[in-house]
Amino acid sequence: MRRSSVARCTSPAMSCAKCRRWQSKPIRASAPFQIWHLDLTVIRLIDGSRVFVQAVIDNFSRYVLAARTTATYGGSSTKTLLLEAIGKATAMGCSLTPTVMVDSGSENLNGETDGLVDTGIIKRVVAQIVASQVTGSTSFPGNQLHHL
Repeated sequence: MRRSSVARCTSPAMSCAKCRRWQSKPIRASAPFQIWHLDLTVIRLIDGSRVFVQAVIDNFSRYVLAARTTATYGGSSTKTLLLEAIGKATAMGCSLTPTVMVDSGSENLNGETDGLVDTGIIKRVVAQIVASQVTGSTSFPGNQLHHL
């Protein structure tokens, strides 16, 4: 089983004992569709333009519930992606309200996604990724494209 870790403290040094203890606590789902990760990465093309790859991944199975590549990003794109993931999970028999782990990017914290949280379709947790975990299992799979 893969693990994801988040820091629950914003201490820049992560030097206090409390922060080190929090740093080592993994996030683990005990069943599919309980916890999802939503992330976005930017890919620079040869011509200098950028595309944005965004995906929703199930924590338990690492199954990609929804993914899209767009020329822009924002709240409406994130909302559409989440609705697509919810539709796919529902078709697969999920009746849970997923907890979606996101970073504090503007694509995740806006009126569009707030509406999904307010209606109870999803629960949202804003997490700060531990710097030592960025290349680990919490990192977005698209980031590996930078190394090709």
